[in-house]
Amino acid sequence: AAVGIAIFVSPKAMMWMDTIGCTASLLILVAFRSFNNIIWIVCVLLGLTLASVYPTAISLPPTLGVPITGEATSWLVVFGSAGEMLVPSLIGALMTKINMFSMVYSTLVICACSIFVFIILLWR
Repeated sequence: AAVGIAIFVSPKAMMWMDTIGCTASLLILVAFRSFNNIIWIVCVLLGLTLASVYPTAISLPPTLGVPITGEATSWLVVFGSAGEMLVPSLIGALMTKINMFSMVYSTLVICACSIFVFIILLWR
């Protein structure tokens, strides 16, 4: 679905839609976590919005005026891989110490941080 949308919108708009959609779906999940049907709908929305984040992050820098070099791409891959390793282990530790729903709150904090970073990138 994201490929069809990405044809018509810029990477900036796509990243906004992804981060806002992710945050909104997690907020809906927090508000209506006791309803099974809502959980399924939120999972679909979260999957749709998260699926295009990494490809959009690769295509976003040229639209922000950042040149794409081999070094910049390698840093993006290195930090993306580090996040893929560290975030699940941190969330797993939180789930063990607090409860299973702490994963949702952790993901919501990560989405809020990504919105903050994206705003900083746009206003620099």
